Amino acid sequence: MATVQTKPYGDQKPGSSGLRKRVTVLQSNANYSENFIQSTLATVPPAERQDATLVLGGDGRFYMKVAIQLIARIAAANGASSGRSAAPGCPPRPPAAEIPALGASAAWK
Repeated sequence: MATVQTKPYGDQKPGSSGLRKRVTVLQSNANYSENFIQSTLATVPPAERQDATLVLGGDGRFYMKVAIQLIARIAAANGASSGRSAAPGCPPRPPAAEIPALGASAAWK
């Protein structure tokens, strides 16, 4: 695990579907995605992170696989012990609540 010094980005304001930015914004600003992921994970108290299951999904567009890998690594560094991602890691449906029942998982234990 590495600690990375970074700076806040004032335009990181999530909507109901997460951070909506063009891929070029995510790729051209140092640690832009990582900052957003860390700030989101920081809303969960550290004592609750180990027992939580993180469910990831998206619409399958460009950068989703990279984003899911980043989220998994940063979540693990924050003490998360399990997560689920719909195969191939991107579909917006079925609803996240149904993903565990389908058995599609990407655990990062």
